Amino acid sequence: MNVVVFSYVAFYAVSCVPANRIFEVAVMLTSYLLGSIIPLTPYIFFTPDIALVISLTFTVISLFSFGAYRTAYTGKNWVSSGLEMMALGMIVAAVGYYLGTLFAP
Repeated sequence: MNVVVFSYVAFYAVSCVPANRIFEVAVMLTSYLLGSIIPLTPYIFFTPDIALVISLTFTVISLFSFGAYRTAYTGKNWVSSGLEMMALGMIVAAVGYYLGTLFAP
């Protein structure tokens, strides 16, 4: 019974959302999935110590690249925009890592 109610509520919620919102949600979902592949892929092929270095390197390069690409829409200097995105991304990653260590057993 609950599955039927949930399915109806989910269908009703999606049917009330304008089509462009559904597209925006799909873009965000795809972005998160593809973005998570970058730092996680090295752990499939390498030992954790080596994978960490490779993952951090790929992440820094990706953050800088996306920040530099963002200038196509903002008109800012590509170097400063890349450095800004890289710095903010690494700060967020460091805070996330630190919070993770607080809750580790």
